[in-house]
Amino acid sequence: MTRMTTTASALHAEKTKGRGAMTAAAKKTPTAAAPYTMDKGAVYRAGKKVGVVQNGSYQFVDEHGKQHAGSFARLIQAQVARKVSTGGAGPTGKLRFDGQTAEVMGGVVFLNGKRLGSVDARGQYTLELDARKHAGDVHATPGAVWIGKGGGTGVIDIGGLRFVSTDGAIHDGAELIGWLQTNGRFRAVRNNGDSFEGQLGKPASYLYLRRTPGK
Repeated sequence: MTRMTTTASALHAEKTKGRGAMTAAAKKTPTAAAPYTMDKGAVYRAGKKVGVVQNGSYQFVDEHGKQHAGSFARLIQAQVARKVSTGGAGPTGKLRFDGQTAEVMGGVVFLNGKRLGSVDARGQYTLELDARKHAGDVHATPGAVWIGKGGGTGVIDIGGLRFVSTDGAIHDGAELIGWLQTNGRFRAVRNNGDSFEGQLGKPASYLYLRRTPGK
């Protein structure tokens, strides 16, 4: 399990922002921050399952019986806004690496609320994922792709498969896996780790790389 980067009180504050001041009683008896842990599908407190994690969102019940719900993306944005300067600190978007899609805010890379590393405006990244360190150029590393804003629309037939891009977004079923630029260049990483790239309309440039089992 990994430790969540927030607490019940922090999540509650995000959800109830602007509702008014705390009561006098609440001010006299502040609640201690309670640690939570999570795995790929559940939220735990003191080893007991108290909620679920699904499709980038969380939902759980705190120690006072209150319901909390929201998206990691919104929570991350609020956290990073307090920590990262927007004055050229780095890009904001999504970084897909080895079949997982991370949120990037001001150059800081997060996955499910956990800070993984950083990426600069040139695409140079350093990450620590699954206890392994990775570094390189996101625009040139097989298995990595930057997902930004604005792009082209088209159909990519590669590796015996067909992928459709709408306004730059390349999907594999419901999953956003890559990006087609306005100049026709495309890159994508599938959930199984396979990656592909090329220049739309020039099949000779298409390259489909299958992930080697165990790597």
